[in-house]
Amino acid sequence: MWLADNPSSLPTGFYFITSSLQGLFAAKLDRLSEKMSPREKYLIYLCGVTFMSIISLIMLVGPLTTTEPRWTPLKMKSPASRQQRNLRYTKQKNSDECAHTYGRVMILVMYTSADGKTFHGTAQRTLECYATSKKYELVQVDIDINERIRKACSKHKVAKFRRYCAAAEFLKDTDWMLVIDDNTAVANPDHCIEEWIDDRVNLVLYDQTNNWDISSESYLIRKSQWSVQFLQELAEREFQLKFDWWNKHGEESLAVQLIHDLSSDGTRDHKECVKQWRSATNYDISSICARAVLGFQRLWPEKIRIYRKAHAWAREAFLTGNFWCDNDFMLHDWQEESLEPKMYISPHHDEIDPAVCARREKGWNWLPNKYMNVSTVRSDLRAYEKMQRRNYPKDRTIREFLQELEVSKCYPYCEED
Repeated sequence: MWLADNPSSLPTGFYFITSSLQGLFAAKLDRLSEKMSPREKYLIYLCGVTFMSIISLIMLVGPLTTTEPRWTPLKMKSPASRQQRNLRYTKQKNSDECAHTYGRVMILVMYTSADGKTFHGTAQRTLECYATSKKYELVQVDIDINERIRKACSKHKVAKFRRYCAAAEFLKDTDWMLVIDDNTAVANPDHCIEEWIDDRVNLVLYDQTNNWDISSESYLIRKSQWSVQFLQELAEREFQLKFDWWNKHGEESLAVQLIHDLSSDGTRDHKECVKQWRSATNYDISSICARAVLGFQRLWPEKIRIYRKAHAWAREAFLTGNFWCDNDFMLHDWQEESLEPKMYISPHHDEIDPAVCARREKGWNWLPNKYMNVSTVRSDLRAYEKMQRRNYPKDRTIREFLQELEVSKCYPYCEED
């Protein structure tokens, strides 16, 4: 019992046990030695040493090969603590102009000189067309050369953290700001950004579809002192980085910052979890540890709201190969090269021109072969979640996360339970 309760002392305990058994074996051998021939003594001794060596090896290696962590995650909050989605905003249909209930809303797209060439394509044109037709302010900025950013964020050398600094700067110009990266495209313009604004909080985030990360590439944020401070502190984490192979910079820094802001003693628990798990091969362990510390809570009033997978304004395009359904708004990681001419977003190139699409009464004329129904997206989600379960069948902790974070059974209504 003592050994089981104190895993860190297992090697010492094993050494004590094996040493005792070896001593007992030697004593028995001495008493029998008078009746045995030298050959018999040698064979018995050899068998005994081999047996004890095997036992010692099993005892020492066993704790290192277990699939369970020696760190026990915090007791997670009940899923019953989930909060309903903000349903006070009425969804717009047939590309009506959006009612800007929450004041000015800016769309901020940040890119670097290195990826600027890929940005000036379908993704950019869909955003320009959408912003023009819905009367949102669209700001597209190269964080490498923009003078305002260079002045405010010159000390930040890592692009991800310079983006956080830049977001804090541009947040001063609006009431709410939707931050997206340069490979996010509008797939279905019959949505308004206000559908995902929750005025009970200052920051709105969402779970990524392909892992346990909370997206650090896209978020909705309200202009407030809390928001500016949050972004600035997040940017400052650039100078706390440890450039290990597992460190994903943005995602891990965001997870640590969330724990710092939302859990009074979470930082210590997160470090202990990561320390115990890091010897494993799971690349996403920091995200899993962050989830264990935060629990399944999704709403912290006056602070943060986290949407479930595939229920926010954007989701990963790979899941459906750039296809979209009525519930989709934007697709993240839009693959420009996968769009063959016959599969292009619109049958006529001029209809993607912002000056033209803004005058259309019924919205954009999308090609039907890029549209799918909701049930097909649900099936794709189910298949992907099944694959994830198959990849981690023996890991109890990860399996618990998967079960709670899965959305295929309730999509697209998981936020309404």
